[in-house]
Amino acid sequence: VEANARGEVFIAPVDVVFDQHTTLEPDILFVSRERQSIVGEEAIHGAPDLVVEILSPSSFYQDLRRKMGVYSQFGVQEYWIVDPEKQTIELYGRVGEGLELARRSSSDETFESPLLPGFRLEVRSIF
Repeated sequence: VEANARGEVFIAPVDVVFDQHTTLEPDILFVSRERQSIVGEEAIHGAPDLVVEILSPSSFYQDLRRKMGVYSQFGVQEYWIVDPEKQTIELYGRVGEGLELARRSSSDETFESPLLPGFRLEVRSIF
């Protein structure tokens, strides 16, 4: 992202305000250069291009159900779910009006993102 001036990556704690009743705090998020206008001094005001959630036993249900619904509803383009226990990364991509599972990468694979051309990650390197 930095090398290609594609936008900005944020790491929690950063609030994302979707509307007056919906604010979430993703673990990691990306806002493209073209959409920098949603970046405020104290929060992101609108859907990031990419959201990454790292599962933990206490957040499992919330991350998979509630948050995915919000990200889908408000227009997040990609949602990655990192599961340290299973050592996988799931990529949900925008299809029409929602997010759908595009691929699941395990620890012996290389993860790539359609949203970030050229981005490659050896999954085992993060576990």
